Amino acid sequence: HHGERVLLYTDGLVETRARFGGFIDLDEALDGVGRAPMDSALTGVLRRLREQSTEEHRDDIAMLLVEYTGVPRTV
Repeated sequence: HHGERVLLYTDGLVETRARFGGFIDLDEALDGVGRAPMDSALTGVLRRLREQSTEEHRDDIAMLLVEYTGVPRTV
């Protein structure tokens, strides 16, 4: 459907360590990614990750956010 989004990410995201032990709260980190403008949605995720995570986190993180725009195909 128009406006639906899919976020693909590597394990570096879910394995991000929280400042006070354990892993980051993934729900909190991804909050708003479905409503934020496409050009800033992932920037918001990265900002929340920096707020929650330790400085020692060195694993790479790759994310791809895709949105269905409903643009008709021309044949």
